[in-house]
Amino acid sequence: MKKSDVAFYFVVEGARLEQQALFLASTLRDHNQTATLIAYVPETSDLTPATTRFLAACDCDIRPLRQPDGIWKKPYPHGNKIFAAAQPRDEPVSVFLDTDMIACRPFELSALPGENEVAVVPEGVASWGKDDDRWERAYAHFGLEVPTEKVRLTRGRRRLFYPYFNAGMVAFRTLDLIDGQNFGALWQATAQEADWSLAVGGKRPWLDQITLPLAIARFGFRHKVLDDVYNLPIARRAHDPSLNPVLLHYHRLRYLDAWPQG
Repeated sequence: MKKSDVAFYFVVEGARLEQQALFLASTLRDHNQTATLIAYVPETSDLTPATTRFLAACDCDIRPLRQPDGIWKKPYPHGNKIFAAAQPRDEPVSVFLDTDMIACRPFELSALPGENEVAVVPEGVASWGKDDDRWERAYAHFGLEVPTEKVRLTRGRRRLFYPYFNAGMVAFRTLDLIDGQNFGALWQATAQEADWSLAVGGKRPWLDQITLPLAIARFGFRHKVLDDVYNLPIARRAHDPSLNPVLLHYHRLRYLDAWPQG
């Protein structure tokens, strides 16, 4: 990829995420040397001087992240990723990453989203909406039919399910705008509406993943399903040498012991 074609961005808040950010920024820079890296820091948080120096050594921009009042019906820390997605960026493609990830090889050009696409990896299991009519009610709230297309979940029985994606990696084209808003801002508007007005249960902590496919459908985007090596969860998962991960999603550092990182 050319210089600044792609911005990889993540959120850093608190000591645990600072530690994780060091692994993510350094491995992203090793494998994606021309990409822009951005660490968004909520205005209520401060980085230690050591973390600031380390991110600077990785040529990673540090930008403040405003957390607007009144967006959520009740506190929702996961929403910081949505606030970050909604920020303006100059690069043609924006790739959000959860901070508890490590890059193991370059992000291939073929995995980047095309026009009006959002590149995502299906969730491992149906953690929300598997036993009742929640998805029907969610889509109906926005005047939409439930999609007939299914995606294959990535763990367990790998069942076919409604479009449901792990929000730890979300890539979209920055300049695909609807009424002047990028996909991240549209996702934020959808999540806010769902949080306040959608009458379904169990929205915490899954609001980001519930509203990701809703925003894609609501505003006429298409999901581009990537192989799970682009967001490979390894918690309580034995090492599989047949896999060649691009991004390991480790959740806790202890799970990295069993997985080579390139």
